[in-house]
Amino acid sequence: MTRIPGRPGCGIAGLDDHQIRNTLEAMASLHALCLVPSNRVLSLPEWGQGRGTGGDRHQRRVRRYRSRCDGFLKNIERRGAFRGIDDSGLRHLMDIVDRRLESDLEELADLRTSLIHADLHAENLVFDGGSVSILDWQTCSYGPMVYEVVRFLAESLRGPNSFVRFESELAAHKALMTRRGFPDDVLSTFETSIDSCLRVSFAGMVSGYGRLGAIRKHDATIAWWLASDGGLAEIMKRRFLLDITLTAPPDCT
Repeated sequence: MTRIPGRPGCGIAGLDDHQIRNTLEAMASLHALCLVPSNRVLSLPEWGQGRGTGGDRHQRRVRRYRSRCDGFLKNIERRGAFRGIDDSGLRHLMDIVDRRLESDLEELADLRTSLIHADLHAENLVFDGGSVSILDWQTCSYGPMVYEVVRFLAESLRGPNSFVRFESELAAHKALMTRRGFPDDVLSTFETSIDSCLRVSFAGMVSGYGRLGAIRKHDATIAWWLASDGGLAEIMKRRFLLDITLTAPPDCT
């Protein structure tokens, strides 16, 4: 990264509107170029297939999520996340995701695919003026473009207006895809799969930051932001019209 000119994205502070637009415009070009089945240019794995076969297609991811919920809560609690409130709001979200996770994974895996990065977040990006360099492509696969976009937005936004920005950026990206000539079936499933993408993104966050044992302070702070009323959990609360209380975001001043 030190050899790439520019400034790395910050996972704690999130990204501003220009950084988000620049990144999604770059990814839209890749998604359009490698849209399956029109142009399968590389031999890569399929997103979301898991290691099982038949009826066990996604069970590995579901089991990992369920096993890491308590670890996730403990890791952000160590940073002070639940001062003044309990964790019932997040546990309610976890339960919602648990009930729908397997069907959400099946739905997304059945969408038309393109080449996706599959781990697109702030700290895999370097910004230099109006350009962006996207790093760490070892996780790339053929997968649903909508998941890439929704997860990136939901994990990049911070602050009290995160939900409004999320909805605005989704609309702007769908308009961009329309201008780029994406097929009607891709545009229609983009709209109808957003909620599934949010739940799967939440499950991925919990699985990633709920590893056994304490995680780095930096990672725990990012996890707290995502689980707070300034990040991913707040976006889900507003999107799903949930009457729950979430933890306040960390003080990073």
